[in-house]
Amino acid sequence: GTGAPERFDAGTSTLSMSGLVSFTPGNARYYNFSYGTGGSSDLITTGTAIILGNLSASGVGGPGCLNGGTFNVSGDMSGNNIAACGSGGSLINVVGAGTQTMTATTMWGIGNVTVNKPSGVLNLVGTLSINGTWTYTKGRISAGSSTLVFSGTSTFVGGSSELYNNVSFTSSGSSTQTVTGTVNVTNLDFTGIHGTQVDSGTINVKGNLTTSAGGDGNTGSTSIVLNGLGDQSVTSTAGYLPGGNFSINKTAGTVSFSGTLYLRGTSFTWTAGKVDAGTSTIYFASSGLTFTPGTNVTYYNISS
Repeated sequence: GTGAPERFDAGTSTLSMSGLVSFTPGNARYYNFSYGTGGSSDLITTGTAIILGNLSASGVGGPGCLNGGTFNVSGDMSGNNIAACGSGGSLINVVGAGTQTMTATTMWGIGNVTVNKPSGVLNLVGTLSINGTWTYTKGRISAGSSTLVFSGTSTFVGGSSELYNNVSFTSSGSSTQTVTGTVNVTNLDFTGIHGTQVDSGTINVKGNLTTSAGGDGNTGSTSIVLNGLGDQSVTSTAGYLPGGNFSINKTAGTVSFSGTLYLRGTSFTWTAGKVDAGTSTIYFASSGLTFTPGTNVTYYNISS
């Protein structure tokens, strides 16, 4: 479709597209916008679409994506059964002044998201798969029980003031995810067939940490801090944690270890908090790694 002139009045209408379509929105303002794909067809957008109402996309589990361009959305956003899109996917710019909800049913593969709300809250629902960049600029985020999955070559600019629920870094091959600045998550997971390289930044974990990457394990330079107020668990079934600092700094609660935690970073630092090592093993895989075990803290197996 081609954008209408500026005097185009969308009212409360819905513009619906399907299949392989090119969309040049022009200077018009649209109300609701819907895109559906029957398989691998993408919506190719050129320019910026202003969506005053809601944005929705649905597929059949294939890669049919919103690709290219920008959608400035003031209402709610929803995606259903769309596999992961590449970093060239459209930018969804969340700009509404009131409460907005971004909902994934089954899974929603998204290229890029920017949260740039002048006021109000963005609610996250379901599993959102990011293959480009998630950028927080302003507004509030209510993560609920949602999951953000970063795969492929992707970037997480989460904002140090917001708390995300489940965050997973995954890869089915060699790829790099990047964390910019400090982000806060409830639960953090690393998984992948050949491991996941997660670089830069710091992730504050308030809940549980798991790693189950196969192959070469995890690499990268991201630092991890366990600083939740309640009990937390660290469970490792395979793979390494990223190669930054690993820290325990809790004012309350206990950290429980399970399995073999592989570290190839620069340091393991205990600052505060109780530790229940169980029958776990902490394996130091890097030469020159600094170990600050803490006072009156008991570990089970230590290996290098």
